[in-house]
Order: sequence, then structure tokens, then C-alpha cells
Amino acid sequence: MKIKPDPIEQYLERLEQLGNDELRLFKDLDPTYYTIRHLLEVREHWIEQVHLFHKSNGVKNLLGLSAVAWLVITAFCFYMVMEDYFLVFCCIVSCIFTCIFLLSLFAIRTKFKSRAHLDHIGRLINNELEKRGVKIPHYDYQKDS
Repeated sequence: MKIKPDPIEQYLERLEQLGNDELRLFKDLDPTYYTIRHLLEVREHWIEQVHLFHKSNGVKNLLGLSAVAWLVITAFCFYMVMEDYFLVFCCIVSCIFTCIFLLSLFAIRTKFKSRAHLDHIGRLINNELEKRGVKIPHYDYQKDS
């Protein structure tokens, strides 16, 4: 018999997970509550999240391209009337890559709201640091990666 977890414990775990998300907290709170040092730490965390977002998007794109390539190979094999075993193999591999691609889409969507959300948080951080007179270089993920 399974013991149901206490609803209070689930609620506290959810609060702890939400509390550990610095970028979400930064957006929910007013940036003026943060010290300059803490703003710089949040900016470093934001840069890490942008890098992770773009790396995971690259992997997602590679998986999508592989799924399409296997679908083309399968269609070519079907057109050339290849052996049934090879055709079934190509169908299975293309289905696997398509499923992995869709799962990666879901995983990225649950981890990050969107690129625009990350860009908005970056602008909030940079604007607040500029208001306080801190000189920071402009961050461009394509050049600085």
C-alpha cells in the first residue's frame, strides 16, 4: 500500500522550488530591492540560463533535423522498394527521433518560458544596473558564447 505524501509537504517543496528560481523571483519582485552585488550575481545566473537555452535549442534543432532525415531515408527506401526489414528499421528510427524531438520541445518549454522572457529579464537587470551607475558590457550570446 502506497503512503500518500502529505499535502503540506508537497506545498512546501513547491514553494522551495519556486524560491530557488532567482530569475522568476527577480521578475516578481521590484529590482530596487536588490543590492548591486546581488544584481550582478543575478546577471551571471541570467547569462548561464541564456547559454543553456541556446545549447538546448541547438540540440533540439539537431534532433528535428535527424528526424526529418530519417523520414526522407524511409521514403527513399520505400520508393526504391528495399527489403521490408530495412524499411521497418528506418520507420522505427524515424519514429524514435521524432518522439525524442517532441520530448525535447516539451522539456525546453517547461524549463524556459521563452527567449523573449529571458531577454526581458536581461533588460530589467541591465536597466537597473545602469540606473545605479554600474558600467557593464552589453551581453550578446552569439559573440560571448
